[in-house]
Amino acid sequence: MNKKVVGIIGIILSILTLLYFEPLVYKVIGFLGININKYSSLIRTIINILIKLTICFIIYLIYKKNFRHHRQSENLLKNILILLVGLVVLVIAMYLFDYVVRFIGDIFKIKVLDNAFYNIFNKTFNFDLIVKIIIDYIITPYLYCTIILFSIDSLTRRNDTFIFFSGILAGVINAFSLNGTLGFVIVNSLSMFFLFLILAFVYKKINSIWFTISLYSFYLLTSAIIINYLGW
Repeated sequence: MNKKVVGIIGIILSILTLLYFEPLVYKVIGFLGININKYSSLIRTIINILIKLTICFIIYLIYKKNFRHHRQSENLLKNILILLVGLVVLVIAMYLFDYVVRFIGDIFKIKVLDNAFYNIFNKTFNFDLIVKIIIDYIITPYLYCTIILFSIDSLTRRNDTFIFFSGILAGVINAFSLNGTLGFVIVNSLSMFFLFLILAFVYKKINSIWFTISLYSFYLLTSAIIINYLGW
């Protein structure tokens, strides 16, 4: 089968899985007459993480061949230094992009949503917090980087096209989580668009999906610290 056709099928399957698998599971549970709200918080949390891990496994199966072609870290110290530099650049760039997005919002009189990063440092350490950390800082970067970067990589070999459409796909996926006018959805998806422009550039330069996932993960963690403690 043509590689681009396979890529398009992969995009469709992965996005459907990301957006609709979890709601579908809960609908099936409800259809079976099971009210999970009657169960303890611990049971509900376990069910939630199991669903998330299932989604991760499905995405892995879709892009299994892509994972095989990615090298592992050869020079740990060098990669750590590159990660730290990349993290600083990413945080500063996204801080500047946030001003651009808000400027655009002001021009068109559109409300720009505040960046919401979960602050794990003022929470009680328990099982729920562990699961929250796993979902927000491991599973989410894994799913978004894998789906977006592997999907677009299967469709084009040109770096400029790859970077641009990675940002577009990230914005489109983010748009599904928003309710409002078309202008509101577009403006509030720009941050995700800008973020994946940078991540796609890094992915092409480093040629490692694992490095890119790590960068995204540390970006989320660093942003949570900056916003909650420095008030950026």
